Amino acid sequence: MRIADQRGNSLSIGMRRQIILIALDVSGSMSTEGRLSSAIAGVKTILNSLNENDMVALMTFNDSVHNVSGGIIACTDRNKRALIQKLDRLSASNQTAFYDAVLAVTALVLKMSEEAKKLGHLAGALGADGDLGHFHLVFLTDGDDNKSRHKEEEVGAILMMLGMVGVEYNTLWVGVKLSREAEKKLLTFDAVGGRKSSYVRCQDSAQITSKFQEVAIKIRTTRQAMSA
Repeated sequence: MRIADQRGNSLSIGMRRQIILIALDVSGSMSTEGRLSSAIAGVKTILNSLNENDMVALMTFNDSVHNVSGGIIACTDRNKRALIQKLDRLSASNQTAFYDAVLAVTALVLKMSEEAKKLGHLAGALGADGDLGHFHLVFLTDGDDNKSRHKEEEVGAILMMLGMVGVEYNTLWVGVKLSREAEKKLLTFDAVGGRKSSYVRCQDSAQITSKFQEVAIKIRTTRQAMSA
């Protein structure tokens, strides 16, 4: 896919570079049944599947959203080691600002896309071959939102916007033992993304790790498909 910047220059948006944005629930309930430790192990698996051309962002959320990675950063060995150290220090507490986390992640995607369109090239935003990249958005939660400043409707609106700006992406919604009402809301968000989006239900910690391993496989498969 190609887009034009403000000068009329053609920009390529491809899938060669993989850009992974993860929002991880660290509310109090994630301390039960090994949920958080399994999610951390899964995130590490994803990090290990990335190379230096890829980029990553990690956010956690409980009462508020925490930008653990400091935005979208390059997947250098140094940055990955730093992220793993931060992952190892995570703990679960407080409530669940899930909607705020979704909006924070999608805002990063929209910002990166808009900067690339305006500038035509941006250090750290476009790859050496001009590709912005393929975004993988991963959201994991084990409870209904009870702390966000934003509303469910705002999440649906920004997800629709994401599909209109020409960004190549896919979204994975991971629900861990959700109530029927909480799962219904995630399924609503999933429906907005259409074929680009999927929802998975996890009933135990082993399934959490397994789903993140599947993300790592999808990343490798996407890269190989575009390299062929």
